Amino acid sequence: MRYDKSVAAKKWFERGKKAPSSDEKLYCFERALKTAPNYAYAWNSKGNVLYKLGRFDEALECYENALRIKYNFARAWVGKGNALRRLMRNSEAMKCYDKSISFFPGNAYAWNGKGDALRALGQYKDAIKCYSKASKLKEDLSYPWNGKGFALYELGFYEEAINSFDVAIGIYPIFLYSWLGKGNSLCKLERYDDAIICYGNVLRLNPEFDEANKGKKYAEDCLNERLSSHHDVKIKNEVLNRCFVKNLVSLTLLYAEMNDRPEVLNKLEELKDYMGKHDELESSVSQLEYMLKHDVSIGDNFVEGLEVLLKKIERGTGE
Repeated sequence: MRYDKSVAAKKWFERGKKAPSSDEKLYCFERALKTAPNYAYAWNSKGNVLYKLGRFDEALECYENALRIKYNFARAWVGKGNALRRLMRNSEAMKCYDKSISFFPGNAYAWNGKGDALRALGQYKDAIKCYSKASKLKEDLSYPWNGKGFALYELGFYEEAINSFDVAIGIYPIFLYSWLGKGNSLCKLERYDDAIICYGNVLRLNPEFDEANKGKKYAEDCLNERLSSHHDVKIKNEVLNRCFVKNLVSLTLLYAEMNDRPEVLNKLEELKDYMGKHDELESSVSQLEYMLKHDVSIGDNFVEGLEVLLKKIERGTGE
C-alpha cells in the first residue's frame, strides 16, 4: 500500500490544532511540514504559535513561507503584518494588511491590524476609521474598540475614549489594556477616584503591570493633593472611604461578570464590614448575598443589583 504524505501531514496538522500546549503544537506542525514542506496552512499555524510566544522573527519567516506557497492567503498576510508591527516595522505591516484586505475585504482582523499600524505611525484619525470598519465587520471583537479608545485618547477626546474602552470591556471584562486606557483617560479628566478603580482592576489580575502601578500611584498622589487642600480631616477620610468602597463594589461587579461565585461572595463579605451606619446599603449587600446563595447562576438581575448599589454609594457620599 502506497504511503500518502498528504494524509499523514493533515493528521499531524489536525493534531497540532487540538494540542493543549505551545510546545506540542509546534512539534505537530513541524512534523506536518517535514512530511509536506509546501503545506501553507501548517506554516501559518506554526507562525501563530511562535507569534504568541513572542518569537516574532521566527513567526515572520513562517508567514513568508506560507505566502510563497499560497500568495492569496489572507490570514497569513495578517499574521505577517502583526509580526512586522511587533518588530516596529509599521509601514511594511500596513502594506500586508492592505494585501489581506484586497483578498478578503471582510476580514475584521486585517482592518484592526491596519488601525494598529496607523496608530503606531501617529495617524490617529485614519486609525479610527479602520477600527470602526473592523468593529462593524465583527461586533464581538474587543480589539478595535480598545485601539479606537487609545487613538481617541491621543487626540484628546477623553470622554469618547472612555466610551470606547467601556465597549471593549463589555465584550471582554478582563481586557487589561482597556482598563488601563480607561484609567489614563479618567486621569486626564481629573476623575482620580474612578481611575484608581480601573488601575486596581488591572493590578488584581496582573500585579506586575508596570504602567498600571505608575498610573495608580499618580492618581492616588493627585487625589491626596486635592484632599490635602481640605483642612477638615473628616471630609478627607470620608472621600477616601468612598473610593475604597466604590473600588470594592466595582471589583465585585467585575467578578460577577466573570461568573466567579466564590470571589463575589468574598467581596460581599468585605463590603458588609465597610457599610458603617448605612442601614440601607447594608440591606442591599445582604439582599445580593441572599440572591447569590440561592440562585443557580449569576444573572442579569444580580449584576443590575450591584450597579444599583454602586449608585447608592455614590449618592450617599455626596457625589
